[in-house]
Formats: sequence, structure tokens, C-alpha cells
Amino acid sequence: MSKKARWTFRLVLVVLGLLVLPIASAQGPVARVVVTDVDPSAFPAITLRFRALDANGRTVPGFQRAQVEIQDGETETTAESLLEEDGPLTVHFVVEAGISLDDASWAAAREAIRSFGSGGWMDAGNVTVAVSAVNTRTLAPLIGPTTDRAAIAGLDAPNPSDGGISRSMSVMSELVADIERSATTEPHVIIFLTRQLESNIGYETLIDQARAAAIPVYTASMRQGSQLLEGLAAETGGTFTLMGLDAGLMTDTYRDVATRARQYVVSYRVGDNQPGTRNVTVGLPGATPGTISYDFEIEPPQVVIRVPDSGTTIARQMTGNDAALAEPTTQKVVAEVGFGNNPIRNIPQAMLLVDGVEADPIGDVRAEGDGLTVTLSWDMRTVAVVGDTSHTLTVEVVDELGFTDSASAEVTVHISAEPVPPTLEPGATVTPPPPPPPSPEIACITPDPICGRIERPIRENPVAAISLLVALLALILAAVLWIGRGTQPVQRMTQNVRRGIDRITNRYRRSEVRAYLELLAGDGDVGHRYEVYGDTPIGRSRQNAELLFQQESENSPISRLHCTLTDEEDHFMIRDEDSANGTYLNGERLAPVVPHRLKDGDIIELARVERGGVRLRFVVATPEDTLPPNDAGYTFVDGMLAGGQDGQPSEHPRGRF
Repeated sequence: MSKKARWTFRLVLVVLGLLVLPIASAQGPVARVVVTDVDPSAFPAITLRFRALDANGRTVPGFQRAQVEIQDGETETTAESLLEEDGPLTVHFVVEAGISLDDASWAAAREAIRSFGSGGWMDAGNVTVAVSAVNTRTLAPLIGPTTDRAAIAGLDAPNPSDGGISRSMSVMSELVADIERSATTEPHVIIFLTRQLESNIGYETLIDQARAAAIPVYTASMRQGSQLLEGLAAETGGTFTLMGLDAGLMTDTYRDVATRARQYVVSYRVGDNQPGTRNVTVGLPGATPGTISYDFEIEPPQVVIRVPDSGTTIARQMTGNDAALAEPTTQKVVAEVGFGNNPIRNIPQAMLLVDGVEADPIGDVRAEGDGLTVTLSWDMRTVAVVGDTSHTLTVEVVDELGFTDSASAEVTVHISAEPVPPTLEPGATVTPPPPPPPSPEIACITPDPICGRIERPIRENPVAAISLLVALLALILAAVLWIGRGTQPVQRMTQNVRRGIDRITNRYRRSEVRAYLELLAGDGDVGHRYEVYGDTPIGRSRQNAELLFQQESENSPISRLHCTLTDEEDHFMIRDEDSANGTYLNGERLAPVVPHRLKDGDIIELARVERGGVRLRFVVATPEDTLPPNDAGYTFVDGMLAGGQDGQPSEHPRGRF
């Protein structure tokens, strides 16, 4: 085709473009898919972004999730979600600052650029703008690439014309080449502002380059129409605006430019377990699919049995003649599943094997820290041998990618029988134990009828008397609760009565300070020491515990009854009461309802501190520690006395919890 014929052909295209100008900016059918980003950080859950473009490079909206075809590696999968959003967009304003750019035209061009910054087109923060002027054969930057809308709205440069003839077509070809060399997948547009096109050198080259790079060129004239400017816009996917000196006429152009930023966000899950470089293809009906690659190394699951520890002896006690029914009849088996540096994956299958035989095919799986916790149950009624038997517990898991792992623990089950009365030989007799020595006569201080019927029995058997008193108090308490349930005064009286009963029955066994719990982190006064006098239940509920933290807070990670300290004469034990968020001793989570011996200086955590729990240090009391004050037996909450004699909070700094 001759040069004259090519120009004729382009002129025909321009005329046709003018005839259909009202619909020039409308989207056509999708022509191709461009994948702009992929995020495998939550593998096997993948998030990627793509643009659905028509032949002019405009985003085609309205696609549904079921229309998206995805192939990741060897797996064809479907989208779990599909959203539209404003993605990144770079706009290059290019002003032809040649011999024809007078001050009035520059003022109009400058105002048009300012209106892009002040008109809301950059408010979302996703649009980057650069402003340049063409002087002769060079591109002089006026404002570098920026997302600062104020910088664009405040453009105040003088007329950049140097009085020479600008070869804008060739300069913009170099700009397109620079964008291509950056290998960006983000959309770019050029907005060309001129009073009149001063040179057509490089015109066809610019059109070919811009079409190949999918970079539309929007043109605007500040003097008169131009077939070349209109043809440049039409053939690259942009639009032409006869702006004159009215910057407001650029609004439709900017509206069309903004559509270039729209993109889709799709999420899906990978179905195979092939590591390394993975190629992703995204397709839409009637469109050329887009591709992208990412690298990911897959680590198999790692299983560790935490409860029971390997080497543990599980004690069971017979209550009848059937060893299989010895208590307890079940044993929890708890395992942790980690994935190294990989994100947590689903565990659709977890199984407990005992001596190679399936014991529990369905485990309870829940997230715990950076991994998963699997809880299974062993029905020990299959073990019916009095004495010791050895068993191998194995936990096997299969993750959603088909990777498997297992861990084993060796345990011993000890079944003890209750003592059986001796069997007598025929004719044998049992020698009864000698009778106890007679009790010395107890003198009375009351008249004889009272002494014989009341005083002497009480003094001879104080335990029975106290028991009778406790029963009487319990009946009185029950009657009071029934008559006045729900009222605050009755609740306070109930608490006081209960504390009195505890003191009468010597519930706490100790009157001296036996140990301390020093607060290291969490809610409360860090460094405060809580005095321990004997057995101490710990939690957040006044109904269940004595040492209270985060009292009655429903959002607290501390359970109503979280753990218990027990006084064993020469040492203390700690027992987790099957709390939801666990009790930790020196960083290790305790098995539920299994006592562990405490040592001086041990660190105790009620739930993890980073999840809102508290951290305490166990300190053994010394002989120099003082006796408790007179209000010993009252409840302390986070270091403050929770109930005084009148049922109101007290500020007393010491005493029993």
C-alpha cells in the first residue's frame, strides 16, 4: 500500500469514527484478560487480580464468578469469590510546548490538568499522574509521577514553550517504549494537549507502538479540530476533545480514563500439592486468557503428641469385678500440627491408632497459635488386664493437599483392684481389735439435765457437733435463697455465710502464708504478690474460683474455673481444669486435669499473655513471712479485696484471696 493510500484509509477511519462518536467510549465485548497480580501468601488459598479488556483497552464490567476459568498448575479450579475494585492507573499528561503554544492556550491546558487533581479523579489514591512538556525533541518533566492530588491541583508552572517546532509524535513514541521496558502490568494512558499539531513525523510509528502496548492516547485541541489528532485517539482506543479554552470540556475524557483503573479480584484454592513454579491461567468467555506465575515451596504437616507424654503411666482403679470398667474409661489424646513456614492448611482427616488398630477416626480440630490442635479420644475399655500393659498411641493426619504425617507415644496403663476382705479358712475365727480405752469423765459447767443431754455430747464429739451445725446453716441458707432469690442483699448474706462455713470447717487447712503468686504481665498491678494459704482455685468467676482475674468478663480468655493450686504439705501441685485457652507451666501447655508439681520460681500463664491472659511467678514462702490479717478467708479480685463484712469492695492490700 502506497503512502497516499494509507493516508486515505486513515481518513476514512476518522470519518467513520466521527459518525459513531456518541458511542466511542462505550465498552465492547471482552477481548483479552490481563493478570496484574497474584498473592500466594495464604497458600493453598490464592488471591489474584486481573483486567477484562475490550478491543480498545477499556474494562468490561459485570462478569460473574461462575464465568471465570482458572487453571493453577495441574488443577482446574473455580473461583470462590469475585469482586470489582479500583486498581492502579498511571496518567501521563503531555503538553505540546512548541512555537504555537501561546499564554492563553497554556493557561487552558494548565487548568485542565489542575481539574484532574481537584475533580475527584485521584481521591481513591490509586491514580499516579506525571506532567511533561514537549520542547522540540525532548520531554521535559513539570511534575514527576505522584499520587498527591494537591500537587496536581496546584500546578503553577509558567508557559514551557521554547519557541521551536515540537516533534511530539516521536517523543511520545519514546515514552511508550519506556513504559514497555518497565514490564508493568498496570494500565497507562497518555493525555496529549496541543494548540495545534506542529509535526506529524513519527505519527504512524506512535499508533503502532501504542496499540501494541495497549496504551490509549487521548487527544485535546485548544484551537481547532484536527483529523490527525482524531485519528490518533480513535486508533489507539482513546477519545478526541475539542477543548478550546474551556477546561470543563475534559470531564467526559476523564470519566472514560477512570474506567481504565477497574479490575477484578478473584480468590480460589489450589487442589494439587506440586511445589516450585506454578503457572496460572485466567480465562473468560470469548477472551484471550491471561497468565501469571508464582513460586511456592510446600512443607508437609508435622505432628507432635502433647497429651499424654511418651512414657506416661495412666492409672485406672477398679470399682467392681470388671477390669474393663476401671475408672477412667477414656483418655484424651491431644496432638499439635504445624506447617513450618507455610500458612495453616485444613485437616479433613485425623485418626487415632492404638497398637496399630483404629481407635478414633474423627478428631476435633481447632486453630491454636501458628498451627492446629487435634483432640481425639481413646476408649480404654478395650484394656481389661489388672496390672501394667504397654500401648503405642499413634496420631495420623491428612491435610487438604493430601500430605500425611504421624507421631507416636508409648504409654503404660496400670489397673489397680480394690482391696478384697480376707477369706477365712473353715473353723477360723477373727480376733476383734481391743476396745478403745474409756474416755475420761468430762466435767460440766451447766446443770445436770443440760450437761447430760447437750453439753457433754458436744464436748465429747466436737466433729459431730460441727457437722450438725453446718447442716443447720445449710438449711437456713437454702431457705433464705428460696425466699429472697435474686436480691442483692441476700446474695451478700449468702457470701458471708459461705465464708463462715468455710472457716468453721477448716476448709483452707492453713493459717500461715504458704506461697505467693507474683503478677508479671496482664491485667492488674504488675509486681503484686497474691498470698497463698492452701488449696486455691483460680479463674474469673466468683462462683467457681477464689483467686479472680478479669472477674466476670465474658470476653476474657480466662475460664470461669481455670486451674487449681493444691497444698501437698511439702510442695504445691497445679492442675488445669480443662480450660478453653490452657494453663501453661514454663511455656508448656498442661494436659487437662493432670496435676503437675510446682517449683520455686516456676512461671504460670493463664491463657497466653498475647491473647489477653496473665503471667505469674510461683514463689515459695519463707519462715520469715507474716501471718494473715484478721479478714483471712475473703476473696481478692486482681489484687483487691472483693468482699468485706458488709459485702462491699475493700481496699485492704493483704489477706487471703
